[in-house]
Amino acid sequence: MAHLNERIYLEQFLVKSPVAAWPDWLRQARVLEIGSKRVAGSHDYRAVMAGAGGFLGIDQEAGDGVDLVCDITNGTALGEERFGAILCCSVLEHCKYPWLAADVIVKHLQPQGLLYLTVPWIWRYHPYPDDYWRMSVSGVRTLFPSIHWERIAYATQQTGEFLPHTKSFDGPPYRQAQGHRVTLSSMFTCMIGRKT
Repeated sequence: MAHLNERIYLEQFLVKSPVAAWPDWLRQARVLEIGSKRVAGSHDYRAVMAGAGGFLGIDQEAGDGVDLVCDITNGTALGEERFGAILCCSVLEHCKYPWLAADVIVKHLQPQGLLYLTVPWIWRYHPYPDDYWRMSVSGVRTLFPSIHWERIAYATQQTGEFLPHTKSFDGPPYRQAQGHRVTLSSMFTCMIGRKT
């Protein structure tokens, strides 16, 4: 599930907090992208995070954009390295045990390091290799209690549309009647925070 809004949300944050303005110790650390394999619609975050101390892309399968093949629910291939920023876009829904992935992510994030996470909230089934979860803001907070979330929104499929996570979606245009059925628009959770 790659969507342009995932990249836009991070870029909007970086306008206010550019990598070049981060403290030296944080900026000099590498960035880790989890789920870095380039598939249809995915984004190249290496360019977005230019200016950091390096970049490591990991995925469960080899391919374009992947520097290291590893399972994020294990993480032993990462050794003891701690990263200044970790990007995890549209990955946790594919993890059978997302709480294990969350533990590995927090372990490898430096104190005050940046975590950017997106995950579907209302979305179609999309196996890669399987599809297990949908997560609300409260679900993400439960998985990452040591992260102080600075920016939170639900993104729709409309380019650049980000909605407050406290908004009710019980009416139009988000809740739509289609014949005798009522459906909700597709949305995903976008959260940016720092490790405390």
